Amino acid sequence: MENLLSHSYVMDLIDKISDTLFKKYTTYKKVERYIKRWQKVVRYEQYGYSEPEPIYNFYPIYKDDNQDKIDVENTLNQLSDEIIIQMAIDLKIEVTGVIYSIAKIEGLNKNDYRQAKAIFEDAIQKVYDKPDEAIGYANSALESIIKHILEQGKLDIDYNKKDTLYNLTQKVLKGLGYFPSKDVDERVRQIGSSLLNMAQSIELLRSEKTKFHGKDSTQYIIDDPLYACFIVNSVATLGNFLISFYEKKYNGILKEEESFINNETYDLIPDDEIPF
Repeated sequence: MENLLSHSYVMDLIDKISDTLFKKYTTYKKVERYIKRWQKVVRYEQYGYSEPEPIYNFYPIYKDDNQDKIDVENTLNQLSDEIIIQMAIDLKIEVTGVIYSIAKIEGLNKNDYRQAKAIFEDAIQKVYDKPDEAIGYANSALESIIKHILEQGKLDIDYNKKDTLYNLTQKVLKGLGYFPSKDVDERVRQIGSSLLNMAQSIELLRSEKTKFHGKDSTQYIIDDPLYACFIVNSVATLGNFLISFYEKKYNGILKEEESFINNETYDLIPDDEIPF
């Protein structure tokens, strides 16, 4: 992916990552182990009849000939902006304008929401080089979350797997008791209406402002990464709310943190399970 962030901003982020790594892992060897987990083979080079030589996305740089101490700043400086951002989010370092909520999807029932997490990861990969596709993937991820909730049968709501995001959102809100009807409390109705409007707007964006439905070159296509970051993050936040509310109410997930509902303290998604 092309590096699109400010160079000075990335340098500052690298400094924060370096400081955080040594505070968290304390030794050079542990810091090296963490950094090398981001190392991936990008291709293999064939030399004559010998075995193919792996070519990596980056190589550790060391401060000494014995390779006992990794040079963190110079090593990280080889990484793409995308990996730097992902590493910062993994270490819970604030990253301005970049997606926070997506990582948290993995916090509850990883196997159950594995598909949605994978689609959101695809969205992140495309935020900067293909913003419109990122929005399309986010839409698909939210659909996946809602379908999983509905297919469990605990909401007793019939649905069609071909339903659009807007229709799926209507049904899951009815099942959760948040559908904006005149029979519910005004505050609940306002929340439900906001969630429904959000889902409708996301669906319209994908249909009208992305290439997911074959838009031609004369029509405006979203091309601003900052806009895509905002949309994808918003979609992930909505997905997190639906997962958390459903899991708490129907699967008994209830842990302590700083959120309060009905005078109960609970952890929607544990911080120590944010891997991204």
